[in-house]
Amino acid sequence: MKKFIFPAMTAAILMTGSPAAMASADFSSMKTEELAGLRGKLQEETPETRDAFTKEWQKRIGVMSAEEKQKYGVTQNGAAGQEPNCQ
Repeated sequence: MKKFIFPAMTAAILMTGSPAAMASADFSSMKTEELAGLRGKLQEETPETRDAFTKEWQKRIGVMSAEEKQKYGVTQNGAAGQEPNCQ
């Protein structure tokens, strides 16, 4: 049940586009796969939301293995070089 609730909540937040809802989103509780899926989809959110996402993504990149970085398309400087290859 818990595995369904969090993705459903995330989808609802993204569909509403509510800045207040996104500002309260806790990116640290999301799986890396979920974060990767949000890359490039937060352009219309508040700067605070985008900054919170970027901060969490950079933190995750700092502890990723080379294989994980390749999987998620992370380049040497930590930027996304391509869409993640989530299989």
